[in-house]
Amino acid sequence: YAYNTVDYWADTAELLAKRGDCEDFALSKYYTLRRLGFTPEELKITVVYDNEKYANHAVLMVYTGGTRYMLDSNSDD
Repeated sequence: YAYNTVDYWADTAELLAKRGDCEDFALSKYYTLRRLGFTPEELKITVVYDNEKYANHAVLMVYTGGTRYMLDSNSDD
């Protein structure tokens, strides 16, 4: 656990200073892209199931230019 608790949600400053979980990364990306001009309709925090780790996982989905992208803190793909 990132902060010695099961479900602590770190803000962006805490995430950058210390560490965070997948939902912390997804929220940080969401707010960063909002500040850069993306609309709420283009950004969706989504919970997916990770078949390799057998666990739920939060990602940020970005819809732009007719294409959907998944921004995943566990992958560079």
